[in-house]
Amino acid sequence: MVRAQAPWGITALLIVSAVALAACQTSDSYDPAPEETEHAARLLDEQFFDRLKHDTLIRLMEACADVASVPSRSQCVNDAILVGFDETGEARRQCADAEERIVCYMFGSYGYNLARRQQPDLSADYDWQDPLESLKGTMDAIRDQSLAFCGYHGSNARVERCFLEQFGAALSLSREQVSTCVNMGDMKTAFKCELRSHLEQAFEAAFSRMENNKGVRT
Repeated sequence: MVRAQAPWGITALLIVSAVALAACQTSDSYDPAPEETEHAARLLDEQFFDRLKHDTLIRLMEACADVASVPSRSQCVNDAILVGFDETGEARRQCADAEERIVCYMFGSYGYNLARRQQPDLSADYDWQDPLESLKGTMDAIRDQSLAFCGYHGSNARVERCFLEQFGAALSLSREQVSTCVNMGDMKTAFKCELRSHLEQAFEAAFSRMENNKGVRT
């Protein structure tokens, strides 16, 4: 049976990226072209998240470019992240006392939104006190559901393809995106391709909401 392990070295890089955002506080859809998806999958983890971090910092700087004072700029960054990532208003309620609020705002919201789009019980038990572990648990649950669905598809190659198709669909990737990733060759590269494509898609949608002020304010 195929075993798909999420590359949770990625989680450490997400934390680094989020902490860096906190230190640097001085259209709703996005569908990357196949060549962009393939390029993202080929990048090393560090390169991919350096690029993601850089893009996020640039968009936040643009959103808060007109704010002069440091305290006000810091508040602007917090508000911009909430507008971009907190689609339900839940992060504003849950992250107020969090030690790493930027991590909670961004990745708590990211994981919670992913969970609530899968099935109610995933989001009902979401632990906002440990948003990165909850995000990992949500990804693991989606992986396990995809594997369970594909468990009786015959050969290992057919199970792997079925898994990648189901996992990509669960991440709301288009058929073209999934096909691009599936056809990249080995299972590990294809799996990373889907994860990275989803991250890019989710973050670009958040940037769009942030820039168009379409987030939830409560």
